[in-house]
Amino acid sequence: LGMIETVLVAGAVIALVLWLFFRRRKSMVMTGDHAVVCGCGVAGMCAAALLAKRFNKVTVIEKDTLPTEIETLARNATPQGNHAHNLFYVGREVFYELFPGLKEDWEPYIDVDFGKFTFFSFGGWRTYPDKPILGVKLISRPALEFTMRKRLLQNNPNVTVLSEHKVTALKLSPDKERVTTVSYVDLANNEAPIEVQPDLVVDCCGRYSPLHKCLDGQIEMPKWITLNADVTYTSCQLQYADGKNRYFLEHAPVPDHMAGGMSWPIDKNGTHIFTLFGFAGYGAKPNPQSALEYIRNLPSPSLPNGEKIADLVQDCTYVGPWATFKDSGSKRSNLDKLPDWPHNYVLLGDSVQGVNPVYGQGMTIVACQAKEFQKKLEHEGDMNRFAWRVHKAVLAACFPFWMSVSSADISVPGCTYEGPPMGIISGFMIWWIKQLFAAGTNYFVAWKTLVLVFQGLAPQPALFKPSMVWCVLKTNLFHRKNLPSQYQHWAESPPTS
Repeated sequence: LGMIETVLVAGAVIALVLWLFFRRRKSMVMTGDHAVVCGCGVAGMCAAALLAKRFNKVTVIEKDTLPTEIETLARNATPQGNHAHNLFYVGREVFYELFPGLKEDWEPYIDVDFGKFTFFSFGGWRTYPDKPILGVKLISRPALEFTMRKRLLQNNPNVTVLSEHKVTALKLSPDKERVTTVSYVDLANNEAPIEVQPDLVVDCCGRYSPLHKCLDGQIEMPKWITLNADVTYTSCQLQYADGKNRYFLEHAPVPDHMAGGMSWPIDKNGTHIFTLFGFAGYGAKPNPQSALEYIRNLPSPSLPNGEKIADLVQDCTYVGPWATFKDSGSKRSNLDKLPDWPHNYVLLGDSVQGVNPVYGQGMTIVACQAKEFQKKLEHEGDMNRFAWRVHKAVLAACFPFWMSVSSADISVPGCTYEGPPMGIISGFMIWWIKQLFAAGTNYFVAWKTLVLVFQGLAPQPALFKPSMVWCVLKTNLFHRKNLPSQYQHWAESPPTS
């Protein structure tokens, strides 16, 4: 053979070997004897349901006391659970797949089209009752977690949930490529630590997770981008005196009006979750008097039909006490940039990326992460750098949510940003989404596209379709003068770096 033929043959052989290697790795299903999941929230239960099909034994370790029935108030480890929650189509379908029987369990809870909601933004109420957007499931967080946990245990006899247990230590192998030992204690009985040697560890302890800090000094720790609009939530469950259901969301983060509120039913008995929220430190105290005063100072204290919101709340029947929660902001890790992270130590849920819950994306983000985790378990089960590959896929799937939330959050006066400098593209996205919010008050197509992108049902490029550009142009040409001055200023303010 001549030189050229030799090179071609050698290249073909190398290509064939590489193709066979990657094809084999992509066809490998992750299996093992024992997997440990830290945290029994929504992300932890999704991870346990996926692992139960591939591991002989799955242990879920939860430091909180897990309720044995559906309660009004959320458990201590999920203080945000007392506030308004919704579940959009993407998340709902994923959960139905992971937890067979869940659809029947959720039958008593409300299904409604998002178009039925009345929205206040940019100085006025907007309703699109005759124009459907997408279905949404309205359910309390305690009911959601309880029913999911029930189905997890019923469907998977190899899953054990240890309530009131806490992981205290993680031990690495000498080469720091694997977590070899998980130590945990029984908080109720104060016994000596128990040690297990799992094949895979999944950390779902949330954005405050202390677990990976056990490894600080031994491996490179993740860095975080943080956006904090200083949001405070105050909520209660109530029933209106006339027995009617009310669906509204008042959201207006502008200098003169940093307050908002929302109300929607969570069951077919007329029980509503009523949530007040504020940006930049504004917020109601968790008592009826403070809540009523806060409501009277909302940007619009009355609904479009003339009903005064404070009067509706004053005449209601309380189903539970008022509860408050201060959000720590939106956080996104750089775990996708750490290929040397321990191969069998996966982080999911808010441990990877958590966003301001006012936009209602949390459950959908967890569902998208679960789908990416499922793909890696089924098709790329080779343990070599498995966690890194999961983190890359999860963060890529979450990026559209992050961009939409961060673009909206950083527009809030007083929002703080920690992380690398934002580039031109990020600055433009912030400015463009503000333009679309203004356009959405006048044109349904702009509002619907924003909702679909924010909920992961449409790709981000949909924000730049010709119809969206035309809506922005028409809003600036014909409708901007109809907005109050403070809303004009918010919509026109330049990108913030």
